[in-house]
Amino acid sequence: MNVQFSPSTSARPCLLALSIAVTILAPANLQAADPVPATEDLFLNQVPPVLSATRLQQPLAEAPASITVIDRKMIDASGAVDIPDLFRLVPGMQVAHISGNRTAISYHGLGEAYARRMQVLVDGRSVYSPFFGGVDWADLPLAIEDIDRIEVIRGPNGPAYGANSFLAVINIITRHPAQDQGADIKITRGSRGTEKLFARVGASSGDFTYRASVGYREDQGFPAYRDAKKVPLATFRGEQRLNGRDTLDIQFGYAGGTFEDGISGSLTDPARDRYTVSHYQQLRWRRTLNPTDEVSLNYYHNYYRSTDNYVYSTLSVSEGFHTDRHNLEFQHNFQAATDKRVVWGAETRLDRVRGQTWFGTGDWIETKLYRLFGNLEWRYRPEWILNAGLMYEYNSITQGDFSPRLALNHHVAPGHTIRASATRAYRTPSTLEHRPDFALRLPNGTVLNQFFLARNPLLPEQMTAYEIGYFGEFPGAHLIVDAKIFREEVRRYITDTRDSTTRPGDPFQYFVNDGVTDSNGAEVQLRWRPWPRTQLIYSHGYAHQRGTVVSESNPALFASTTEFTPVHTRSLMGIQELPGNATASAAYYKLSNFRFGGGDNTGDFNTFDVRIAWKWRHDGTRGEIALVGQHLTGDYYTYEREGVFDKRFFLNLSLGFR
Repeated sequence: MNVQFSPSTSARPCLLALSIAVTILAPANLQAADPVPATEDLFLNQVPPVLSATRLQQPLAEAPASITVIDRKMIDASGAVDIPDLFRLVPGMQVAHISGNRTAISYHGLGEAYARRMQVLVDGRSVYSPFFGGVDWADLPLAIEDIDRIEVIRGPNGPAYGANSFLAVINIITRHPAQDQGADIKITRGSRGTEKLFARVGASSGDFTYRASVGYREDQGFPAYRDAKKVPLATFRGEQRLNGRDTLDIQFGYAGGTFEDGISGSLTDPARDRYTVSHYQQLRWRRTLNPTDEVSLNYYHNYYRSTDNYVYSTLSVSEGFHTDRHNLEFQHNFQAATDKRVVWGAETRLDRVRGQTWFGTGDWIETKLYRLFGNLEWRYRPEWILNAGLMYEYNSITQGDFSPRLALNHHVAPGHTIRASATRAYRTPSTLEHRPDFALRLPNGTVLNQFFLARNPLLPEQMTAYEIGYFGEFPGAHLIVDAKIFREEVRRYITDTRDSTTRPGDPFQYFVNDGVTDSNGAEVQLRWRPWPRTQLIYSHGYAHQRGTVVSESNPALFASTTEFTPVHTRSLMGIQELPGNATASAAYYKLSNFRFGGGDNTGDFNTFDVRIAWKWRHDGTRGEIALVGQHLTGDYYTYEREGVFDKRFFLNLSLGFR
């Protein structure tokens, strides 16, 4: 089989630049030599098993969904300072920087500032906010240095993770304490007043292994905004082996942020500082009954508080809020027969949200959730694998829903697999969508200005997705290909509209299920080792979306959702290992024009990042110094025209002691 790689015209300058860099930097004998044949084991090591698609450990070729794995080597090579920037490596994904301290992420468009339609997990702990449905990445208690890998399920996965597993699922897996024994220090200095400090220590005592990390981040944000931030954080992860069958995983973390907000001189949005506190506790017990039979019990608690006080004209206003989540999950994985594996479980959750200005009450607003889920992997013939999944979910907002999935994988030849799947998923309205009452009130309760108000009960958003995929391994060419075509049908899309009939002069906003969208497209990922010390990672996503958002008060008014989805998303990363323990990497990202909801049309833009690093060892000490250049193609913006990214440079110094 001949494999031809023909990049689009817009990607050719990037490929040329990477080729020139590899040619200049690679050793002469490497340039002239033929590719060194890789052993089968070495090649397959580039394709790690994944956990996120079904809750069963599976090779990528046997998973029922398309998955992008961002491993530790890619994280380092990217030079990313913030976690959201890593998702630019995922085909079909968009990252928008609303300000220097606020980021929105979307997959296949439908993007808006709150980024409400993706499930985000950290070691199995859901971190999306019950208040607005998205993730506040700026003060998430997680250091990028503690991440082992990220698994991104590109598409809905309600059967495994329930509500909010709508457009995609991001599963961040942190490093096991056994990987970080000793001490590590990392210092970053760079543009826009960026200062970043990170320290970690790990040790073992008998059957207990742990790591503890602390960090601090400070920067000045965008030139045109008042959006500087200061964020300290601390995390801990420990594992206690209780006996030969039982282990206990303990995690907790804290982050506290100070964020500039508002506009200097504004009467309605004055300059001020916003303060946040975020912390979590997680306890997971596992019992191994036999090599193919395991049960686990996972409890976690998330807490978030935002304090945002200012004076609106002469009125004291607080836009702060609290969120609180308690979650308990039971899971059982076992081998039902020689050709069948099963995972099933149950989950219960209590979400609480409080915010006087947002909801018209200072009381806690509760949402209760109950889940029962299961997945069957049936290898009914050596070359055929059936994955069938089902989740029943009941919540106190929209009652009950079933999320099914049926997928069939066919190994048409050794190393080549065709996959077909159909999935249905739902997204429960956030508390802010479900019962908003956002208004400015006098101390006696009199409403001066009503901004948002609940009007009609909301139904959950619904998606039906179909996918045909191909996964191919070419050991002789050192090439891995992952491609798919898809169709996604979204119904009952939730958006906000204005009530111009009851209050023509001063309409308030409310949320309605008035959107319908259909998306068709294709995606491809390539991992290629043209030489033993060279790696290229390419992704390309194409999406064509058609849909409308209709105004309930005036059906003649509607907006197309096409502009919310870029037709093309591309990324290309090259990693070159150099003599003398040096590494050079470069990454190119290109996005066709689109608009995040509430933002401006970005137009076509591209950006180019470069990283050069040198490692050394001396006795028990290891170190690395790295220079990172970002946005080298020039200024651009991802959300509003005022939020301009200019060229940025960073210097990283890392030391490790063992």
